[in-house]
Amino acid sequence: MDISKGYEKKQDGVLHQLNSVPIQYDNAYVGQAAFSHKSTANLRVGYILEHIPASELISVLDFGSGQGHFVKNMNSVIPTSAYDLANLPELEDFYIQNPYQYNFSLVTFFDSLEHCYDIGWVISNIKARYICISVPWCHSYSEYWMTKWRHFKPNEHLWYFTEKSLLTFMDRMGYNCLYRGNIEDCLRKPQYIDLPNILTGIFHKR
Repeated sequence: MDISKGYEKKQDGVLHQLNSVPIQYDNAYVGQAAFSHKSTANLRVGYILEHIPASELISVLDFGSGQGHFVKNMNSVIPTSAYDLANLPELEDFYIQNPYQYNFSLVTFFDSLEHCYDIGWVISNIKARYICISVPWCHSYSEYWMTKWRHFKPNEHLWYFTEKSLLTFMDRMGYNCLYRGNIEDCLRKPQYIDLPNILTGIFHKR
């Protein structure tokens, strides 16, 4: 893959696909998600409560809520809303139409930020004291790495993050990093992969 043709490295070091062809994020797309197990939702609730004081969590938004396992689990602890282009009947009571209209204690982006058309606009306009992000962990922008990487998905994943580029991007957006690591790998890492698979960061607004 030649990043000079169709891809651009942004100022933060994040790799962006140019001239993407939009895909349809509908109920069928959400239904095929292989990573939305209830055990993953439990893990996410656990590490969020470990790193953010519960007293500071009044409202939560899950941006790109998918099948809604995290929304339902987190809502049992903190009032939680959902935002997604899909429209699942079982999440009808959780959906909001405009995620930029409200203030939230925490906004989560689990496997969703890399799908957004303009991540700078999204993070700049979201009103959140804390942000939690989990994205595929990119270890190299080389052609050798990208063409063999299971998370290289043109037109679906529009942004690719190394650890450094995610931290640099969020710093520019005005957020300090409270945690970074591959905590979800205990459930989501294929056995044949040696390097960390999923990059997770928890950030606090300065």
